[in-house]
Amino acid sequence: MLVKLPKYDFSDVKIDFIRSQKDNSVYENDSTIVFIYGYPYSTTSDKWINANDIYNYYVVESLDFINTIDGFYSIMIIDKIKNISYFIVDRYGIYTLFYNKCKRYILVSDNIKQIIDNMGTVELNQQSIIEYLNFGYKIGNKTHIKGIFELEAAKKYEVDIDLIVKRRTYWNLLDLTESSKMSDKEFCTTFNEHHKKILKISNNLCVPFTGGRDTRTILSCYMENLEKINTYTHGPNYHTDVKLAQKVCSSLNIKHTYYKLNGDWFKGLTSKTFLLSDNKTFNGLNPFFDYTHVVDSLQKEQSKSDVFLSGILGNQLYRNHPFGNKIPESVQLKSVAAFIIKNLPSVFNFKTDLGAYYENVFTQSNINQINEQILKAVEKELSNSIGAVSPLDYIQYFLYSTYSSNFASSILQLTGKYFKVIGSFFHKDLLQQVRLMSLRDRTKASIQNYIIKNNSIYLSKLPYYNSKRITKYTKLILNKLWNHTFNRNLFHNPNVVNYPYWLRKYHKEFLLKTLDYDHMKLKSLFNKKEINHLISLFIENKSSFRSKKALLFNFSLDKFIINLISLELWLKDIEQLK
Repeated sequence: MLVKLPKYDFSDVKIDFIRSQKDNSVYENDSTIVFIYGYPYSTTSDKWINANDIYNYYVVESLDFINTIDGFYSIMIIDKIKNISYFIVDRYGIYTLFYNKCKRYILVSDNIKQIIDNMGTVELNQQSIIEYLNFGYKIGNKTHIKGIFELEAAKKYEVDIDLIVKRRTYWNLLDLTESSKMSDKEFCTTFNEHHKKILKISNNLCVPFTGGRDTRTILSCYMENLEKINTYTHGPNYHTDVKLAQKVCSSLNIKHTYYKLNGDWFKGLTSKTFLLSDNKTFNGLNPFFDYTHVVDSLQKEQSKSDVFLSGILGNQLYRNHPFGNKIPESVQLKSVAAFIIKNLPSVFNFKTDLGAYYENVFTQSNINQINEQILKAVEKELSNSIGAVSPLDYIQYFLYSTYSSNFASSILQLTGKYFKVIGSFFHKDLLQQVRLMSLRDRTKASIQNYIIKNNSIYLSKLPYYNSKRITKYTKLILNKLWNHTFNRNLFHNPNVVNYPYWLRKYHKEFLLKTLDYDHMKLKSLFNKKEINHLISLFIENKSSFRSKKALLFNFSLDKFIINLISLELWLKDIEQLK
């Protein structure tokens, strides 16, 4: 979708969009254009909301309808009579839009490349790119292209004919106080009602199932309606996710499909059209290379169900992952930002400070300057929190604002190309309740355990095979050691997928072509000798056991290369770069 709002007059505004795209809905008459990107649903009735509904609400109650809808969406209303345009983004920043503002007009689109095509020459935003290479996502509402920004979560934007933009927050994660706290029983009841409502607005649900706590929580809500559930699991046949999912679905007589990810599947990886050209939904803002198997499963499942129920971010939003039982010692923003950077897994900080390994990779800044820039970006993001009073408030806000808007959004928008999509753990009332949970209750997953036990004794008694991170990382480290000595793994890889391994084994030529320095779109960012050295180390995959840092650097490097390949593939068709 692309719309161009010219200065002084909106009367002739047209919207360019793909009518057949599943997550688009439009209504037009002589006075108004309404466009929905995504899937809003009513909280007061059992129905999805389309553009015609929004128009009728707008005529009667202006923008107050936003209080009675939930879900993932961006809504655009162009009022040609009043010469005002409105943009409303869902509370979680999942289905968002991008914009570029100049003196004569504002461009708005769901696709950054569409905006670029109407801008002429563009310039890379190195700050955003470095954050992405480090985390796998950027911080805040900037993008990788200077002058293009992202509309923010839970905001109403008003644009007048002078192109003056006003924005207002209509929902706040940290609004509730202790007096509003639900009991576990009330929380469970609301959670169950949310999931029963989903059945009322769908025919069949697609639920990816691993047997972990999040998917187990979701499945427990449907013990009386299992015939309407289609589940699937992807992974190697030895993986515990696969074995547990097959066991549960067989015991409960649930429809289940297993998609095998083995060497044969990964041999064909680089021929996948999603990888080569259909990755536009990611807008370069998240690594998509290692999500190719997810797309493969979605394409195969789409004919079986109309609604996809995602369990994404249950661990971050409800269980304080990846910080666990740690919290900052101070509410000073710089202190909280430093805590986040130290404890959030990233390329430069993977269980320990690994900055020295990337010291001379970047041409414009040394690693100390880069770390300082990242610290300031996190600090700035924290400053946007409204109502934060404790260190845990700031941590929860960061997980919500960054993981939702800048991490989960791409994969959920991608899912929305195949299904109507709803997030199980994205509920406007329940998400505000998390603030009122103690740190211990979060890290112990108390509310999820309560829901599962209340709904299904069978599911509550099943073991959690992949819940012990110490065991997981011990296996990964021992595999590195064994591979270094005997050129093979000691254990099956505990991860569902291991893209770096298969990339090295089957697609070395693709890797070298994609990251050929002389043809890279990002080459001005890097020192040629140093980036080529990192690529060589990745291919060699020879772990050093001299120190903890030397060992962990290999995991960090895997992440860095996957992030880099994804961005290069997205940038390759952009000819307007300076």
